[in-house]
Amino acid sequence: MAKHSSDNDHLRLLADLVAAHRSLLTTHPNDLDLSAIPEDWTATSEEVLQYYVTGFGGEQLPPTLRELVDGVRALQLPRSAIDMPDDKLKSLPTKKGMSPKKFHEVQRMASYVKILVDSVYDHGVSRIDQGHLHIVDVGAGQGYITRALGALFPDAKLLALDADHGQTEGAKRQAKGRRVDNLTADINSRIDHRTILVKPDSLLDAVDAWVQAGQNDNKPVPVLFVALHACGSLTPDMLRAFLARAVSPRGACETWYPLAIVAVGCCYNLMYPGDYPLSQKLRSHIPTASPLPASAYHLAAQIPMTWLEQDSQTSNWKLQPSVQMAFRKVVWRALLQFALANPSIGHYPSSRKSAGAPEIEKKVEISSADVPVKWWLQPRQESFAGDAQTSNSNPTFDRLPKLSASASSSDALLQGSGQTETTVRLGKLPDTAYQRGWEHFLRVSGEKLGIGWGAEDLGVLRNPVLERRIELLHTVRCILGSAVESAILLDRLEWIREQVNDATPHKPSQDGLAQWNAELVNLFDQRTGSGRNIAVVVSPVIPYYG
Repeated sequence: MAKHSSDNDHLRLLADLVAAHRSLLTTHPNDLDLSAIPEDWTATSEEVLQYYVTGFGGEQLPPTLRELVDGVRALQLPRSAIDMPDDKLKSLPTKKGMSPKKFHEVQRMASYVKILVDSVYDHGVSRIDQGHLHIVDVGAGQGYITRALGALFPDAKLLALDADHGQTEGAKRQAKGRRVDNLTADINSRIDHRTILVKPDSLLDAVDAWVQAGQNDNKPVPVLFVALHACGSLTPDMLRAFLARAVSPRGACETWYPLAIVAVGCCYNLMYPGDYPLSQKLRSHIPTASPLPASAYHLAAQIPMTWLEQDSQTSNWKLQPSVQMAFRKVVWRALLQFALANPSIGHYPSSRKSAGAPEIEKKVEISSADVPVKWWLQPRQESFAGDAQTSNSNPTFDRLPKLSASASSSDALLQGSGQTETTVRLGKLPDTAYQRGWEHFLRVSGEKLGIGWGAEDLGVLRNPVLERRIELLHTVRCILGSAVESAILLDRLEWIREQVNDATPHKPSQDGLAQWNAELVNLFDQRTGSGRNIAVVVSPVIPYYG
């Protein structure tokens, strides 16, 4: 378990590393500008990835490139999943509706939550038995983790919250659509599904109303918060709500108290701009006027550590087939941009008009409607509280300002995103457009764009040197994305510790004192496809597995 002071140094070093390579983050392969890649960076993507993943082969890399990769390797968070004992890995009542990846996530998260809650009670932090446990699943989606926890905690009451009415109704259908045995019927009877726009204040109001509606005595009940891939700012928002109640004086809310929170975030590109950085440590240190370009949040979702596999016959490292296809898509679309910008390469208007291609400007404005999960841009909605009397003690939540006002400009939003007139008109092409060769890709894209190519140009459009540099740019940007995600997660951890240290700990019972601990816990195996595998855990007791 890392010391807080070393975590602070780690966080600052990550911020410095990302800032030092800002030009790479803001240069997309579609930007027709490879100046961010020095001329002496002649290594292949496979060579860079092999050194990044294994630590071997670095002598082949130029010194500045090796220094960048060394910096990320040294500072990125370890991503190996915790070694959960087999006897602690709980079976689930059903796998229905879940992909192997989703089942892996639900089983491991539910099992860890069970271990966590048992540890809290075993250490005597909560003196109320588990029969009073209330569980709130934030961003519940189809309700897989809700039902799994309902099975592991047979006496708990559960509240499944989601801002999407379709998801809430889908979760209800999932429950009703399966063969209802006694266990399933019991779990369903203990789950309340609600559709609300989850913000810190609406979350507290919703929990207040829910607990009060089912309360039979005057004893405050423990409430556990969970989230499996809470999108964008949903993770920091539920942490705000949890911390507001966790550090409040005893008596501020007599109906319930927070037991713990386990939250796995995702979709950093959908965060409110002021939600990074959160910690005062980093907000006072950020070395640039704007901490991260918007493109960095997209890159934070990449998991290049999982891109390679060893050849079974030669033991050489190579890109996985799915990664090879992803690379081809990036490179070919970028080559198309270069071709269209090159006056020496002939192309002509096609007699076949592009399907639905509107006349648009060079710069593509991003509207809030394009990203409906950016809920802070939407009108405020009422919670489901209805006529229930909610606590008047819930605080008012103000969002932190962005560090740079210029970050709201359209140029800043698009910088490094790769969005151009061509890419918007081209849209998403089927995989077959890339699988049947370069000339087929040109024909498909040409039909979409309303252009044709001269037969003599089809081969000339391929440029092996340019292709390799585009691949390298994409690879290095994604490696930097690992540092970006590490910075976001460590910033959240430091911010939680600041909030807890600045306030008086909440006392959940007469003879128990909750001294809150906060850690990052690697719940999932990224090799299953679970890219966002780290949970933020806040609890009086945090079980640790190597």
